[in-house]
Amino acid sequence: MIKGSPWDTMDKWVSEYGTMFTFHLFGSDAICVSDPECLKVILQTKLSMFKKDVDWTYKPFMVLLGNGLVTAEGHSWRSQRTLLANHLKFDILEEVPQMALEAVTRLCSKLDAVALSGNSIDMAEEFRHMTLQVIAKALLSLAPEESDQTFAHMYLPIVEEGNLRTWHPERMYLPTPSWFKFRRDVERLNSYVEGLIQARRTLRAAEKAGTVPTARHQDVLDKMLSSLEGAPWTNDVMTQVRDGIKTFVLAGHETSASMLTWALFELSLDANSAASQHMLDEAARVFASSKDAAGRIVLVPGREVINGEGGLTYSECCLRESLRKYSVVPTVVRVAVQDVEVQEYSVRRGSTLMINIQGVHHNPKYWDEPFTYRPERFLRPEDIKPYTFLPFIEGPRMCLGQYLSLLESKIVLSVLLATYRFEVVNIAEASEKHAFMVPIIPKAGHFMKVHRR
Repeated sequence: MIKGSPWDTMDKWVSEYGTMFTFHLFGSDAICVSDPECLKVILQTKLSMFKKDVDWTYKPFMVLLGNGLVTAEGHSWRSQRTLLANHLKFDILEEVPQMALEAVTRLCSKLDAVALSGNSIDMAEEFRHMTLQVIAKALLSLAPEESDQTFAHMYLPIVEEGNLRTWHPERMYLPTPSWFKFRRDVERLNSYVEGLIQARRTLRAAEKAGTVPTARHQDVLDKMLSSLEGAPWTNDVMTQVRDGIKTFVLAGHETSASMLTWALFELSLDANSAASQHMLDEAARVFASSKDAAGRIVLVPGREVINGEGGLTYSECCLRESLRKYSVVPTVVRVAVQDVEVQEYSVRRGSTLMINIQGVHHNPKYWDEPFTYRPERFLRPEDIKPYTFLPFIEGPRMCLGQYLSLLESKIVLSVLLATYRFEVVNIAEASEKHAFMVPIIPKAGHFMKVHRR
């Protein structure tokens, strides 16, 4: 499993052994599941009989996730999801188009300079920073400059070390320089986020007392704090809010960045020129009245237009196809909390189940020519078999942030392709995925030359 990409290894095993098999890993047996009917049982019909694997796969990331929405179980999970469902699915989406336009406009300023210089730029890294700016503003109303100077420097190294620890667990215990650096990074991030929370509580108290104006944008942190009004503010409550914020930052930008990275890469290849042209035609229609005298897109329609019929439909198909082909979250893990029947299989209590998302996405039984990039697959979503497209999981624990992610990303991708032509310069390495980083990122970055249209 650690000699190459573990996800590709499991993919290979699916073709050899089928959609349900066991293998030995780190001293115990794991069950690899990529059968849609079995996945429906695990992720929906018998959801309560399985829990997140916080003792192994999530363990290196618990310093970020804590007891947030991703890892919480039972009452804690239900209360957090109920609190945030409407905000993440509806309220905040009204603000996302403008946030996305502001973020991509900042990126365009940098790309203009790159185009003039003739140099190349790593778009994978740029997308990580840009999506981090958007989620930091949506959650905490942070300015992009503060996001770059704080979260980007504190957060990204923790994610990278967490991925290393997943496949090299000894890094969690050996007192190496990287071990001490990781601990310092976590302490610094916790202190920073707690400072933001405390400052917001102080501001809200002043607003309530009438000593400062109250005409202020209400972000996700405000929603969280509003739900806690009247309850005692304890260290445990602070930890809960802090972990919730960190969870949203991790889940809210990494997948979006990876999705954009692979979609732009595919649309920059000559083999996908028809798809790229389809996107250009769509963007020209949707943004026809949104340009200034210089031809720049300076206005973006509202969510209803973007998501509606005649909106950025094909752009979303391009993003979904990148999620399928590259399976940016290739697997998630569950643990059986009791003996349970999964279709015709008996699963014992304590069994580790690897939900092999990539194995489903690459199965020719469900996807014709699975290694071909073909956005048209998603033009008729009703034709997609349930539990065969799982980038955001399905069932009650389906990712709430997918609505924000897809809305933001299709605006960004459309504006970029309408403004520039991208040329991949490290074409030999660019298609190679990093062996173990999750979400899946290119091993050597995506270095591109940029040409104004």
